[in-house]
Amino acid sequence: MWEEQIDLGLLPNIWFDCAALPAYTPDEDFPFPTAGRYLRMAVDRIGPGKIIWGSDQPGLLQIASLPQLFKMAKLHTSFLDPKDQGLILGGNAAKVFLIRA
Repeated sequence: MWEEQIDLGLLPNIWFDCAALPAYTPDEDFPFPTAGRYLRMAVDRIGPGKIIWGSDQPGLLQIASLPQLFKMAKLHTSFLDPKDQGLILGGNAAKVFLIRA
């Protein structure tokens, strides 16, 4: 089922926020390896251009500290080249929200 939901990202007006992935792996602690696997599967399926890491604050602070969440975001996108990593960690959000750098 999640594959079908991720495939919606192929549509031009659908984007995904991946920051809350640790909330779906409640039995894991930082650095939430399953969240990293889910992110990689999503990138493999729809590419890095439709995925956004937004902090999901304050909800995720019940799971990890803000520094841990930043570190997790960098860790789980480290398999990407710097350009694609930059898309997920800010570039895509800038496009969606019309933010100029």
